[in-house]
Amino acid sequence: MTQEFLEMPDDKGYFGEYGGQIIPPELVDIMNEINDAYETVRNTQAFKDELYDLQIN
Repeated sequence: MTQEFLEMPDDKGYFGEYGGQIIPPELVDIMNEINDAYETVRNTQAFKDELYDLQIN
């Protein structure tokens, strides 16, 4: 018997029907800003180069 797994987290950051971020409401906007900044830089060559340097050192 094979078991299928859902992609988690979904596009809203939820783990299943009720799962999600467990952070105080005051931090939601700040966390969204951090997520947006990460999405902006994660595919840039400069980010990849720095990440590579950190991983090998």
